[in-house]
Amino acid sequence: MPSAKWSFLFRLWARIALEIEGVGVKPSSRWMTVYARIDLPATAAQKRTLKSLRAETLTASQLAGEPIIAKLTKAPDNGAEIGGLKVAARSGWFAVRSSGTEDLCKIYAESLRSEEHLKRFQDEALTIAQDVFNNQAN
Repeated sequence: MPSAKWSFLFRLWARIALEIEGVGVKPSSRWMTVYARIDLPATAAQKRTLKSLRAETLTASQLAGEPIIAKLTKAPDNGAEIGGLKVAARSGWFAVRSSGTEDLCKIYAESLRSEEHLKRFQDEALTIAQDVFNNQAN
């Protein structure tokens, strides 16, 4: 996963962007974010497939109704592989990666808006993970 510094800077940038675009959320009035993790069972082959994902694999241009602003498979600060895919929009992000210690795929998601918005990020992340696993099986 990207460093804590990058994650903090991303959240700060997203809050500023929301204020500039006048969508009614001001950084000074909403510093809370909604975050969750989902664990999915994954075979060794599925975990390898997830680790080998490339950003260009994801053809979607929207995430929870917003333009995607970043698709990452490497940490932006040091270029280290993150072992999966991170997708960001203005008001949140999700990351799908394999566990290094368990037979799991972990989906992390954060919304700067609400629980309902977070659920949309999670649903889209689950669809992407399922697609990756289904393509690996074919």
